[in-house]
Amino acid sequence: MIQESIPGTEASPVVGKGSDECYTPLWLLECAAEILGGPIQTDPCWSPRSLVRPTLHGWQAHERGEDQPWVGRTWVNPPYSAPGPFMVRARAHDAPTIALVKLDPTTRWWFAAMRGGPSVCLLPVRVRFGGEFSGGGSAMFASALIAWRCSKCTPALGWWFTP
Repeated sequence: MIQESIPGTEASPVVGKGSDECYTPLWLLECAAEILGGPIQTDPCWSPRSLVRPTLHGWQAHERGEDQPWVGRTWVNPPYSAPGPFMVRARAHDAPTIALVKLDPTTRWWFAAMRGGPSVCLLPVRVRFGGEFSGGGSAMFASALIAWRCSKCTPALGWWFTP
């Protein structure tokens, strides 16, 4: 259940065709909670339309979640147009954190996220994001989960490895 620390119930004004506002499917959120070792506590890229129900904090796009307090087990599905600040923050966060990102090892943000040796799961299927702005089909790219400080990183979702 979302606590009152999550401001408002209105959707972010940053939505529309070509928007970053696409929502994580339930199967991935269930896997994330298992890997995190409990329910998601903070989501710095939250939307009232998403299936994520953080127990402590959820920050909408206009609230700049990358600059807000992250507490406890954190789930990050960052804006794919600008994931860098979220990856820097996720790497530095002192609690279990998982990010769902576009698989793109040719970018600076990916290289920066790999510093310190997080665990990575290459998803064996293209993610079918929810939300009216996702187009209803599978993503046109491969995705990965990047996990920091998760003791339960196992082959449950795919191939976990530590670079």
